[in-house]
Formats: sequence, C-alpha cells, structure tokens
Amino acid sequence: MPRVGLSREKLIASAMALADEQGLAAVSMHSLARSYGVAAPSMYKHVRNLEDLQQAIATESLTLMEHSLRSSAGSLTSLARAYRAFALDHPGLYETTALPHLFTNERALAASNSIIAMIASALPHTLLPDDVVNQVRIVRSALHGFVTLERNGGFGTEASLEKSFDELCATLELVTTLAGVATRPKVPTAGDVPDQVRGGAQGPQQGMLQL
Repeated sequence: MPRVGLSREKLIASAMALADEQGLAAVSMHSLARSYGVAAPSMYKHVRNLEDLQQAIATESLTLMEHSLRSSAGSLTSLARAYRAFALDHPGLYETTALPHLFTNERALAASNSIIAMIASALPHTLLPDDVVNQVRIVRSALHGFVTLERNGGFGTEASLEKSFDELCATLELVTTLAGVATRPKVPTAGDVPDQVRGGAQGPQQGMLQL
C-alpha cells in the first residue's frame, strides 16, 4: 500500500534516515520511491532533483551538528568529544557536513560558520588571526581523520580507541596552547581576530568560511 501524505519534509526525513543507515550513496529517488510505495516521478513533486535532496540533507545535518556542538561548547576537548559523538551516531549525516558544495542556502552557511566559530573560540586567545585559521584547520583535520578512520574500520589493532582519542584531544590542547605561546608577546584584542572566525555565524553574503 502506498504511503499517504508524502511531503518535502517527510521525504527529507526519510532520506536522512536512509543516509544514516546505509550511507549517502544509498539515497536515490528510486530507493525512496520504493520505501513509499510510489513511482519515482512522484518524488519530483517535492524536490527538484537528487542534488536538491542532498542539499536539504546537508542543511539539516549541519544544523543538527551545530546544536550538538553548542551544547558541549567550552573546552576544545569537550567540543572534540561532541564532534566525534555526532559523527559516530549519525554517519550518513556527518558525511554531508564535509561536502561544502552542498551548502547552498542561508541556514547551511550559518550553521557551517557557527561550527567553525565554536572551534575557533575554544582555542587560546593568545593566538594571532593567521594562527587561528591554521589551528582551526589542524583541529578539523585531526578530528575528521580520526572519526573517518574509526567509522571505516581503519584502526586495525585492539588498542582502546577511547584512550587513543583522549590522547588526540590532549595533543590538540597542547599543540594549540604552544601555538598561542609562540605568538607572544603580542596578545590580540577582539578586534584583531576576524569576525567571521570568532564572531559566530555570518550571513551567506560572506560565504562559507572553509577554514
């Protein structure tokens, strides 16, 4: 029996659930049509095409991730743990947060910028503007690399992943602290640090930070 009451919101929710269960690559018009018991062309009443659907998934995913990180914002370690938890709990959704070509609307850009701003705000305030950019990139690369390897079974030994991640967090805390010390004696004021890095989410006119 075909499901009734299909809407754009329900279609996006189904696509998000499918992405988390089977991966983003499993999301297609045909797979969703089968799950609803309707013909694939029916999907185009609610989304323009597959890219439109993926962009909607990315927007919702970034918003969820931003909320998850904000609840743990503070220290770099607490932020890192929230980042890992989101990536492991929502693997398909996390995948879309690393695909910037899908961030095409104000909500997606605002959430992406806010995530970056939260990471920047967790760094030592002795960092100069250019150092903030570098350290945000280092933190993002380290966390993305770890969770990607973990999700894909890339760690082959029986050593505790929890201990390894704790060590990663400790290393990031140390590296960013040392980077802050290295920039002294000049201590930046709030005006020295670009607003789009520390100041929170900006509108789409500034574009995605892509730090």
